[in-house]
Amino acid sequence: MNILFLAMADSGGNGFFLSQAINKYTGHQARAVRKMPHRFGYPGDITAPSEDELRRLWNWSDVVHIRDAVDYLPSGLKPKPTTITYTGFHYRENHGACHEQCGAAGWLVTVSTADLQSYDEAQTIWLPNPRPDMAHLKQSDSGFTVLHAPSIREVKGTETVINALQDFDGVGLKLIEGATFQECLEQKRDGSVLFDQFAYGYGNNTIEAWALGMPAISNASKPRYIEALKQYADPLAFVQADEDVDSVREVVKQLKENPAYYDEMADRGRSHFFKYHHTPAVVARLLEIYEQALDTFNGTAAPDEMLRGDGLAAKIEMVELRYIGRNWGTTVWIGDATGKRYEFGLSRPVGEVDSRDGAWLLAQKDRHKKQPLFEKI
Repeated sequence: MNILFLAMADSGGNGFFLSQAINKYTGHQARAVRKMPHRFGYPGDITAPSEDELRRLWNWSDVVHIRDAVDYLPSGLKPKPTTITYTGFHYRENHGACHEQCGAAGWLVTVSTADLQSYDEAQTIWLPNPRPDMAHLKQSDSGFTVLHAPSIREVKGTETVINALQDFDGVGLKLIEGATFQECLEQKRDGSVLFDQFAYGYGNNTIEAWALGMPAISNASKPRYIEALKQYADPLAFVQADEDVDSVREVVKQLKENPAYYDEMADRGRSHFFKYHHTPAVVARLLEIYEQALDTFNGTAAPDEMLRGDGLAAKIEMVELRYIGRNWGTTVWIGDATGKRYEFGLSRPVGEVDSRDGAWLLAQKDRHKKQPLFEKI
């Protein structure tokens, strides 16, 4: 079987990692295409191919795997068995339409995080994000260091973490920001525990902490996200902390002062990692998904029409937004749907964004005051 991964910037590098694993662990072949490099420097296979190369890869493939949506498919491509993996806001806002349109075309819908299953009455398949085992890279921590690597501070609850851990005797906080993927992994090697987020359960940061052999602290903003996560781990594989300073301090204190509890949570995370996120486990799950995609395919929809215009991605239009947060400088935002880069702050408050990213940006809130960070003009 020949598998073609398609993404905009391949956030998390998941298309690349899965394609490499398929080539390594199975008798199948896979290639991963992205339109642009990701700002965090995730490795890639094929970036910005020519139309001729893209047509050649499409014709070579037996199964196509799309991440969210892409806007660079040429017209006239023959329909192929397809699975589409949604990663976040677009699915939360449009899950009904996604299932309706994909179902009509025989495309198989999967989601990258288990919390997204809480939106779904059709039992969407969870395809976990993959990572290799990296425990051999872990270095001992001379003290007790909490790692935190926020892509966007306001989304990850960074201010709460900083306020909780400042002047915490015997506890250090290492903020990892502005680093490439490889630089971030290097800085995670000598931590004691990782704090992820309060938003959607857990993400790649937590998976990497488990892969390195350390426990992770995280949570979700809605009870239904937690219930969805408990389908796969009950009790949860991460340490739960509420979004307040006292809660964060208390869970860090428990991990620091109770070695048995620390070891228990590290072991629980490792077990969950090997069951769901270890690359060979994800590949085995993925091959089952491709077999299902072959069964559901009906060959009725032109791929470029599915993904552009009136298809799964909204027609490309620009909308004007105003930043109303508190950051006097600028923060880089990477569009959840397109991977496009936007810069906003009080020094640059107004700008145009792709409409496919607009709803996601309008949903972002200040984690401290719970106020929106953007308004539509």
